[in-house]
Amino acid sequence: MLTKQEAADLLGLMPDASEAEVRSKYNEMYNDYQLRLTNAPTPNLKKLYQKNLQELNDAFSVLLGGASPGNTDLPSSEPVFTAEEKQPVVSQAQQAQRNQTARNTGPAKNAQVKTYKKPFSFLVTFCILLLALAAWLGVEFFQGIANEEELLTGRKKIEEFKNNLAPFENGKFKIRNDGDAPLTVEWLIISYKDENGKLVKYEDVVAEDIRPDANMEFRKLSGASILWDGSVISYACGLKYHKNSFIQAGLWSADSKDGYLMLDLSSR
Repeated sequence: MLTKQEAADLLGLMPDASEAEVRSKYNEMYNDYQLRLTNAPTPNLKKLYQKNLQELNDAFSVLLGGASPGNTDLPSSEPVFTAEEKQPVVSQAQQAQRNQTARNTGPAKNAQVKTYKKPFSFLVTFCILLLALAAWLGVEFFQGIANEEELLTGRKKIEEFKNNLAPFENGKFKIRNDGDAPLTVEWLIISYKDENGKLVKYEDVVAEDIRPDANMEFRKLSGASILWDGSVISYACGLKYHKNSFIQAGLWSADSKDGYLMLDLSSR
């Protein structure tokens, strides 16, 4: 039970305030709490404002010696009528706010929102998805073209490489010494195709001398069997000329002339 001082503090009045002051302050605060209760967005806030209204009624009763304000049934969400007027206790500010709310959320505007807002949102979403799909298809299309061009370019290069090698696949590995001193072939590493068309590597220590203005064809025999018949695709060889050792390597098709490996011995 509230004391008279607590009741006066709750209404913001002095304990000896007149009945008119108490009723005026009560109506003002009651209208405010009632509006808050009606518009409360959560159940917890509704309970809080119902409690505030109950305390307000108790304070009114204490200050006026047990008199009842006529609002003993606390509202849940609808306006409460006073016992005397049987009309909603609504302030001018509250009524103006309700009128503005009614204008903003009238049936026509609600219908417009329901009719146009959702379809418009759906249309925007659909357009975004359509653009994303088109972009993805475009990337895939041009990527496919790029991959196909890349593949065709690779095949073309392979064909060109094969065509360049074709005349020399069965060429014998021969070296010509156009120098003025003996040319020593110390070792050889050769790649060639065997009779089944398989790529094979041959490597061996040679230690053969080629006289000036002479030629030499290289092959490997084992008794009557030919281990390597001298045909060549690519090569690497260790050479010595005027006591200077050097290495030469490359494609037979690029470095040979008239069936011989041509060497630039002028700088050796």
